[in-house]
Amino acid sequence: MRVARGDLALGLAAIVLAAAWLGLAGRIPESLLSDTVGAAGLPRAVGWALGCVGVLLCVRSLLGAAPAKEPGGGWRPHLRALGLLAILFGYVLLAPWLGYALATGLLLAAGAAYAGARRARELVLVPAIAALVFWLLFVHAFGIPMPGSVLLGGA
Repeated sequence: MRVARGDLALGLAAIVLAAAWLGLAGRIPESLLSDTVGAAGLPRAVGWALGCVGVLLCVRSLLGAAPAKEPGGGWRPHLRALGLLAILFGYVLLAPWLGYALATGLLLAAGAAYAGARRARELVLVPAIAALVFWLLFVHAFGIPMPGSVLLGGA
């Protein structure tokens, strides 16, 4: 049986990191005003998700299932990831100035264009509808106010 050492090492590291993360999340104090999820709810979910991914990586390495090699390999996947990170960085910078809904629509359009969407209808309608749906979900369904636009005079 061939063990993929890289996957095994990464999986074990993810499990150790998840355990440390969950330990730190367990130290987050619960407030008397907190809801049923509490302040530690999201950090705990992230920790458990990281632990599950680590276990899956370990299992995959022990079963010998090698990941598919992307043609070209090398630095290309890393540069693509940096491009996505740059788009997200732009979103973080622009969101306070443009407002949540517009910045989210631009983020989705930039991500779709970067992934290869070329039709103008896809790059305009889908992000606009998705941004509206996200805004409606957060503001009206969940009752979480979204930041307005500094440029358009919102708070």
